[in-house]
Amino acid sequence: MAARHPSCGLHEQAEPRSADLGSPDLGSPDLGFPNLGMGDHGLADHDIAARFNADVGRRYHACLLGGAVEPLYEPARAGLPARIHYRQDFAQSALHELAHWCIAGAARRALPDYGYWYQPPPRDPALRARFFAVEGRVQGLERLLAHVARVRFHVSVDDPGSDPLDFEARVMASARAWLARDLPPRTQAVLAALSPDWRQRLRVLAKVWSSQGSDSGCPI
Repeated sequence: MAARHPSCGLHEQAEPRSADLGSPDLGSPDLGFPNLGMGDHGLADHDIAARFNADVGRRYHACLLGGAVEPLYEPARAGLPARIHYRQDFAQSALHELAHWCIAGAARRALPDYGYWYQPPPRDPALRARFFAVEGRVQGLERLLAHVARVRFHVSVDDPGSDPLDFEARVMASARAWLARDLPPRTQAVLAALSPDWRQRLRVLAKVWSSQGSDSGCPI
C-alpha cells in the first residue's frame, strides 16, 4: 500500500516488515495498563504524523508516513529524508515506530529497519530473551509517548508461548526508567511535538506512579 503525507512531498511504496509490535489489531491484551482519564481527545495518527513532520522531521531529515501494510524504516538517501512507515491509520503503530526512531543511534538510523530483523514466534528461550530486551525498552518509551499524545496503549507481546505478565512487568520497568532519566534531545523534541505540556504531563505521571508503588499498572 502506498504511503503518503503531503508535508513530506513523498508518495512511495513501502516494502513490508513481518510484524508491527505497536498495532492494536494484533490481539494483544491490555495487560494491566489502564488508560485512565484519556477520554476521546487523543491524537489521531495523521495528527501525530503532521506534528512530527512539521517540526522534528524537518530538523532531523525524517518523515513519518502512514498507510503501510507493515512497518518499515528506510534511511535517508539521494536527497530524500528517512522514512518511518507505520501501519495503516493506527496511532499506536505511529508511536511505536517513533519510539524505535528515538532509541536508534546514528549508525542504526543509517540502516534499513535499523539493522534489525524480525524472528516470528515460536522463539527459543534465548531468542525470546533478546526479543523482549529490545521490545521492552521500545514499548516502555512508547508508553510515555502514548501518555503525552493521549493515545490508548496496549502491551504487544507477540509471543504466544511467553508469560504476558512477565513482559508487562518489563515494559512497566522500562517506562519508569525512561521517566526517571534525562531524556535525549530527539526524544524531547518528539514529546514537544506531540504536546506542548509534555513535561507537566510526565511530572504528573511520575507522581502517580510513585504513589502507587512499583507493582502498580500504568494509568494515563
